[in-house]
Amino acid sequence: INTDFKSGGKKSKLWILLTTVALVSGGLSNCVQKILSKGEFKQHTPAFVSASYLVAAVIAFMVYLHVNRREKKTYPTTPRVFLYALAVGVTLAVFQFIYNYAIASYPPAFVFPSYAGGTIIVSALAGVILFKDKLSRKQLLSIVLGLIAVVLMNF
Repeated sequence: INTDFKSGGKKSKLWILLTTVALVSGGLSNCVQKILSKGEFKQHTPAFVSASYLVAAVIAFMVYLHVNRREKKTYPTTPRVFLYALAVGVTLAVFQFIYNYAIASYPPAFVFPSYAGGTIIVSALAGVILFKDKLSRKQLLSIVLGLIAVVLMNF
């Protein structure tokens, strides 16, 4: 509902492919987290989250070094940038601990859709509040319907 496909061509097809890959990998990640949080490996959740973020940090740093070596920087890199990255990583890790607790404690039929719907709604609101995005009627309607769906799921 919120996507403009008027441009057509390869870009839209690539976007659909990448979006599908992201959705499938996100779903698989949720399944792994659910299995981990409920099964005999429940006590390993902190290690799983820590290892995931450590691997992601190493990969991101390697990509940064590679891009930094090949392309001219368009922004200054100071130690402050790495502090911000660390703060974001810690925030996301805390979120993952809470999320793993939620999927272990509540039915997945409630947690997964609430999380997905809530993410869309918060992202749209952040765009409006932080970046002064202007929403079309169709986009506003989709956000309202998403909010209604999340609220109705909680009854």
